[in-house]
Amino acid sequence: MNTHAFRRPLRAGRRGFTLVEMLVVIAIMGILVGLLLPAVQVARESARRTTCSNKLKQLGLALCAYQDVQKAFPFGHELDTLGDPSIVGPAPMWCMSMILKIMPFNEDITYYNLLTQKPDRAPVWEMVEADWPAQLRVGLPNLLCPSDGRGGLTKASIFNIGVPISNYLAMFEGLTSTEAHDITDEGGYPFPPLPRDRWGVFFSGKSGRKKATSIKDVTDGLGKTIVMSEHLTAPVEGTGLRAVFFYPRPGSNWVQATITPNSSAPDVLSGDLFGCGEGNGADLPNYNLPCTPDDGSSYTTTATARSYHRGGVGVVMADGAVRFMSDSVDLTNWRRLATIADGGAVTLD
Repeated sequence: MNTHAFRRPLRAGRRGFTLVEMLVVIAIMGILVGLLLPAVQVARESARRTTCSNKLKQLGLALCAYQDVQKAFPFGHELDTLGDPSIVGPAPMWCMSMILKIMPFNEDITYYNLLTQKPDRAPVWEMVEADWPAQLRVGLPNLLCPSDGRGGLTKASIFNIGVPISNYLAMFEGLTSTEAHDITDEGGYPFPPLPRDRWGVFFSGKSGRKKATSIKDVTDGLGKTIVMSEHLTAPVEGTGLRAVFFYPRPGSNWVQATITPNSSAPDVLSGDLFGCGEGNGADLPNYNLPCTPDDGSSYTTTATARSYHRGGVGVVMADGAVRFMSDSVDLTNWRRLATIADGGAVTLD
C-alpha cells in the first residue's frame, strides 16, 4: 500500500513581524502618543485651573463674610496690636494682612488663632525662632494654586523660618508702593494723598483716610472692582519674598494694576535680598517672574498679577465673583477695574 496517499499536506509555518513592520508600528504609536500627550496636558491644566478658581471663590466668599460682619473690607495690611492694651508704642511689624484677617472665614481659623495668641510676636525677618513655632511653619493649601507649585508649601528664603505663602494676593490701589500707602509721612518719605478716583478697596496703613473701605465707597460697582488676583510663588531656589504675605511689599502681600497681567515687563521690587537685589536669584523671566530693583527708596516698587494659566489670570471681584482676565486686557481698562470710584466704563472680557 502506498502510505504517501494518506499524508496531510504540510501547513506553512507562522511568520512573525519583520523588522520593517515593527518599526512602522512603533512609529505609528509614537505619532499617536505625540498627538495625545498635549491633549492630556491641556486636560490636566484645565482641572488645575478649575481647582484654582474654586479656591479663589472661597476667598471671595470669605472676604464677603468678613465685610458682612465688620461692615467694611479689611485693610490691605496694618500694624495691629490685636486689641492688646499691654502693647505700648508701635504695633508689631509683622503686619496683619487682609489674607490673615479673612482666615477665620476660610477654614484657616486654627492657624489664625495660633498666630494671634501672641500679639507682640517678632516679625519673621528678625528670625526669632521661639516666636515662630512649628505649628506656624506649615503650608496652607487653601492659599496655593496647583498650577504653580514651584515655591513649595512654605518659604524660608533668607529668614531660615519657613512661613506659609500664597498664590492669591490683594489688589492694592495706586501704581507704586508710594501710592498704596494711605499715610502722609513714613520715615521721612512723603506720601501725597491719592485722588479719590484712584482709590482701591485695599491700601496700606490705618491712617490718612482713617477708615477701611465699605460697600458704599465702591461706587463703580462691586462686580466691576477687583479685590484679589493670582501671583506666583517663585521656585524655592530664589531668595526673594514672592508670595510671603507676612511681608508688606508688592509681590509678597499685594499686586497692583501698573502693568497688564503676565506682562514680560519686569516687576519693580526692592533692591535688596528681600526683593530683586543683585545675586539673590529673584529675576526669573523664564518662570514668568521678571523683576528689576527699585531706585533704593522701596516706595517705587510694584508687582502685577501673574499665573501659569494659558492666556490670563484669575481674579476675585468685590462681590465675590471669580473672573478670568486675559493677558491682552487693555491697560486703561485693567487699571480702572482696580479702582472703586473712578467712574470710567470697563469691560470684563
